[in-house]
Amino acid sequence: FQISKNLGEQDSISRSSLRITDNPVPACLTPCPWIADDKWKGEKPYFLWDIRIGATVRCPSGHVNYLVISHTWGRWRIEGRNVRVQGVPWPVPSNTVFDVEDLPSILSMVPFNTRFVWFDLVCIPQDGSELQSVGILRQAAIFKSARWATIWFNRLESFSGLHAALAWASHLYLFTINSS
Repeated sequence: FQISKNLGEQDSISRSSLRITDNPVPACLTPCPWIADDKWKGEKPYFLWDIRIGATVRCPSGHVNYLVISHTWGRWRIEGRNVRVQGVPWPVPSNTVFDVEDLPSILSMVPFNTRFVWFDLVCIPQDGSELQSVGILRQAAIFKSARWATIWFNRLESFSGLHAALAWASHLYLFTINSS
């Protein structure tokens, strides 16, 4: 459990059993437990975004560390409007959430120390092909094989809800351990 110093005074944190850590525990200790390890062992994405060259590339052979970015865009898709995105070999569907033409610039600013990123719009062909279908079916394995994962909160205006939820959970936790 990672807690930020700005959630409260240092004195109140040090008196509790919560500690500030540089090594947060992952949200899921067993990622994708519904996937049998032997079924997807060694599975990698077909394509990755290469930050260095700003383009979609075939996934390198051998072991490769990559960041997977989870986001939501499908329900905001603009039907029939596909655009060319620099560095992507297929047309990419437009949506009302963000300008897909800006993806190379957005992905170049990924704040992780990685060369490769898996982001569905630029790493799964968007052409209705069999490769697209297989890529969609393999998403859970792609997420499981990733070295890092993050979420793009592209429509989030503030983190006030998250701060409130963390404060509530922290108070509940402290109340529970103090009453036992």
